[in-house]
Amino acid sequence: FNLKYDFDEQVKGLCMTAGVGYNNYEADTSSKTRNYARYSIMVAESGQGTPSSYTYTQYGADEPLTATEGFKTDYSRINFKLQADYSRTFGNHGIDATLLFLSDLYKVYGTSGDIKYLNYAGRLTYNYKKTYVAEIAASYMGNDNFAPGKRYDLFPSVSLGWILSNERFMQKVSWVDYLKLRASAGIIGNDQTTGRHLHDATYGGRNSYLFGTTSAATPGFGEVTLANKEAGWEHKRMLDIGLDATLFHNLQIGFDY
Repeated sequence: FNLKYDFDEQVKGLCMTAGVGYNNYEADTSSKTRNYARYSIMVAESGQGTPSSYTYTQYGADEPLTATEGFKTDYSRINFKLQADYSRTFGNHGIDATLLFLSDLYKVYGTSGDIKYLNYAGRLTYNYKKTYVAEIAASYMGNDNFAPGKRYDLFPSVSLGWILSNERFMQKVSWVDYLKLRASAGIIGNDQTTGRHLHDATYGGRNSYLFGTTSAATPGFGEVTLANKEAGWEHKRMLDIGLDATLFHNLQIGFDY
């Protein structure tokens, strides 16, 4: 569900969007069983080799349908988004900007506690004569899976673009409809882990121990997984150089390195 409001009368080029989404999933099993009477037949033959009698033996009996119901899994997800967009042209200069807040809450069966995400993001794009483009963006993301002080991290990026097809010297090249060179660099993150709350140690049953003078074993209880308070977001630096082109009105080409 989304609501959008245009603030053009107050601030030209400004609009805001708010949205709420909800998804619920549940999987169950239903096994149906029914028994039927089965029969085997025995044939007695006469002296001439032809059947003289038939004997039927019943196995089992007709029974009503029985059902076994079971639960498999379920999860629910609710998210909230608040976004502000600004787009304005001042002569040869164009500015586009976005501010975004996103909240995600997951409830997963069999998982300790809800899974929570927060994301604060922004983007600013500038173009000159719609030919030279520069953009900076950043995302400040949080995940409750890590220890306090490690839950949030910043992921910035920057990109440059040159739309050659808008240049005057390209106007006479009729077979080139669109040609753009671009380059970008940034940091991306990964928060996917095999367990929950890595900063907390877990405890459970361990080896048995002998106490006193008897040979009776006493079950033990100890640490199963060690706490890792330094675990946090995984970082990866990305660099991309690419080209986009439309040739002969229909041929689209994309290249990335």
